Amino acid sequence: MLARCVWVTFWVVLFGLGSLLLAQEGVTSQRVHELKTTIEDTKNSGKETIWVNGNLPVNSKMEGEWFWDTAPMENGTRSHSHSSTKGLASHGFTADPVSLSNNGMIIQQVWLDPKDPPRGIMLKFKRTNGEEVGVYWEGEEEVFNFAENREAWYYGSLPKLGKWTPLEIQTENLGLEVGEKVVGLRFATFDGRALWGKTVFTETSLAEKRNSPFQIPTKPAKAPKKPAPQ
Repeated sequence: MLARCVWVTFWVVLFGLGSLLLAQEGVTSQRVHELKTTIEDTKNSGKETIWVNGNLPVNSKMEGEWFWDTAPMENGTRSHSHSSTKGLASHGFTADPVSLSNNGMIIQQVWLDPKDPPRGIMLKFKRTNGEEVGVYWEGEEEVFNFAENREAWYYGSLPKLGKWTPLEIQTENLGLEVGEKVVGLRFATFDGRALWGKTVFTETSLAEKRNSPFQIPTKPAKAPKKPAPQ
């Protein structure tokens, strides 16, 4: 009788331990699944449109002197540039109209040549009405001059030399009307040489990207509008 009680007690304890382990495994699996879901939701929270990434958009037309370059590459993808020269130089393209989110961002990868550094760089977005809106970065000296009727936004100092850097631009600075689209982009340098990598449009604002628990913070991009140099 005693042996039977001991045997029954053994199986009850064993069954209880097995149930506890299964329950813990289920909780762990659920937590892992919830974490993966959170990460995926964060990655997909802002829709991205890649405009340039080693190739130009379909039906695009090059403007100016355009070179594709494979050294150094940005994430294994070739970049583009124009010849190094003194003063202002640029290359660009026109393409089918692209819609931008008024609360989104444009992210442009750039690399500045440490052996031939530019004194200023600029992106000029062409609107459907033919006008261009510029965003630019300069060193200690003001090098870009703008006509009174030209709109341009100063976004701060030049990025570090010899390092791929994402330039972050608020789409609201482009002054687009509701439903208006972008039909082209020009890449400009003042002196020196720069390589331009991937161009991406995102519907996620800069503030939303920084509030994400999985987003590495980056330096602020928006700066007050700078008066046109005289």
